Amino acid sequence: MTTTRADRATRPVVSLPVLAGGLLLAYLPTYLPALARLVGLEVPLPGPSRVIVWNWLAVAALLLYVVRVERLDLASLRLVRPTEQDLSGAGYLGGAALAWQWVVSLLLPPDAQAAGAEGEIVRLGVGLSLALVVTVAIAEEVLWRGYVVERLGARVDPRLAAAVGLAVFALPHVVHFGPTWLVTGLPGAAVLYALLLWRRSLWACVLCHAILDIPVVVLAVVQA
Repeated sequence: MTTTRADRATRPVVSLPVLAGGLLLAYLPTYLPALARLVGLEVPLPGPSRVIVWNWLAVAALLLYVVRVERLDLASLRLVRPTEQDLSGAGYLGGAALAWQWVVSLLLPPDAQAAGAEGEIVRLGVGLSLALVVTVAIAEEVLWRGYVVERLGARVDPRLAAAVGLAVFALPHVVHFGPTWLVTGLPGAAVLYALLLWRRSLWACVLCHAILDIPVVVLAVVQA
């Protein structure tokens, strides 16, 4: 995979203050819940399903910001119609990453922290688990891949932008799922960043992300 100056030029450059505001919105789900708790606001949903509310609020705010403040269209986040090659690439990479997760789960059983975090999601039931998977697949791609990589990638090498984005993305996941996530989940996350650099289609990343999270819904169905 190579990156050229022409490739970087296809990414719109926004001013640094505007970029800073966009990044604050992109990472809103990482700090908004804590701010809400400080002022006594609670989402009336069980456990991890609260992510559904925070993520969609962040996506709505960011998309409004892109259109009204940056004066750009959604294609600037690579929300463009995917080609057959985009979707097939997403399927192959998603399947490979899912196979990796399965093999690792056999060789390295999840520790108590990871098992507890995954169990919380499964116990939400089929409906909320499915809603959570769909929400995360769309929202995280828009917020943490589409915006971060495309905007930072207009100023620095897109591969560096993806590496920085991956590092920031990994931190809250390690805190929540435990250090074993670095082996089980990090490769899949890296695949999502690589897929965006390769295919430049955020919908392909959404499909790949959904494939990676399918086991959660399957477990919820089995335990229903």
